[in-house]
Amino acid sequence: MQITKVILSVILGAIAATNCFAQRSTINDARDAQAQKQGYYSEPYGFIQVQGGLNTTLSPGNVMKPTFSLAGGYMFTPSVGLRLHANGLTSKNGFHSIGDKYQFKYINTNIDLMVNLTNIGNSPEGLFNLYLVAGTGLAYCWNNDEFAVIANKGVIKEDISNAWITNAHKDLFSHNIRAGLLFDFNISKNFSVGAEFDLNNLSDRFNSKYNDACDWMATGQLSVTYKFGFKEYKGRVLPTPVKEKKVEKKVEKKEEPKPVVVEEPKYETRIDTIWYEDVTYKTIPVEEKIERNVHYKLRQSDSISTSMFKEIAQFVETHKDCKVNIKAYADKGTGNAKLNMKYSQQRAEGVKKELVDKGVPANIITMEWFGDTVQPYATNDENRVAITTAVGMGEKKEKVVTKKFRTKTKQVRVK
Repeated sequence: MQITKVILSVILGAIAATNCFAQRSTINDARDAQAQKQGYYSEPYGFIQVQGGLNTTLSPGNVMKPTFSLAGGYMFTPSVGLRLHANGLTSKNGFHSIGDKYQFKYINTNIDLMVNLTNIGNSPEGLFNLYLVAGTGLAYCWNNDEFAVIANKGVIKEDISNAWITNAHKDLFSHNIRAGLLFDFNISKNFSVGAEFDLNNLSDRFNSKYNDACDWMATGQLSVTYKFGFKEYKGRVLPTPVKEKKVEKKVEKKEEPKPVVVEEPKYETRIDTIWYEDVTYKTIPVEEKIERNVHYKLRQSDSISTSMFKEIAQFVETHKDCKVNIKAYADKGTGNAKLNMKYSQQRAEGVKKELVDKGVPANIITMEWFGDTVQPYATNDENRVAITTAVGMGEKKEKVVTKKFRTKTKQVRVK
């Protein structure tokens, strides 16, 4: 719903831009009158912009941090322009449950549509201008080491299964959808100052905490803008209205037309047969399977991951005649055969307990543990694992097409 509101804001900005193009001639007359006073035209023109302020994520434990922006753009009409915008520095977040804070680096890049709301209509650009800003782009985040240190303590109560700290995901690319307002005040021909307030919609993984919804970042920044490319006013004379001369038209007498005899058309009834395809669906039972792995650190049998257990429990809830099998292993490169058999048994029993806690019936769960006698993976460390497989009956819909026909009565004119 929140993303839909942002997209609607972009569409409204585009409609406002179309309205500006339709009223261009009227605005030009008003701008000529303004140009006679100040000696130059203020559009179209380009600009560069520097901003600085604060950002914060809209989540529990958020902290305000400094942020800076650099932008450049071009105003094509008195009301419509485009801007390339880059913003970033650091974002700081925290955990409401334990009070620890962590920060990481980020940069947001956007292409923004800018609509000067004070210029819509016949008014030329004045001292104060209010811009609607709406755009889209990409965000890049890196250096999440402080989060990794807190996560390794094992005390976090929030869901961090979506975090970007693994070896394969030490950084993060995300979408960035922006909407905001820019308040701008002209202090000279080329310079203006102002303030911009934006809301940025980002990936759910941005702050490393899983909420099953996109994350939001709010920014407030002061801005300094340098405008260039103004055109010198050369004294164009505004058109004066010309009164139309009334011309008397001579009325000629026309002869009355002769009546035309029209024959009434004749019709006959025709019956057409129309064939069509009647589409229905039937439900077919189908066997479905889900497999999830839990990997462990050396000499450990507890897992902090909960998302896997939720997926297995949801699968069992939505499928009939389910059977769940747990196979646990230990790596052959460390320990001894007796200890490794013990660790694999504890891992299998730990997974079963987590599944039962999530609502999976205990009587459909079977367990096997192999110690280091079986190595399912080629890499030694990967064999500290519990592999959980759930099999059940689901349903799929199959399309059934039947050819049918209907008749249609039609009146056809006879020539």
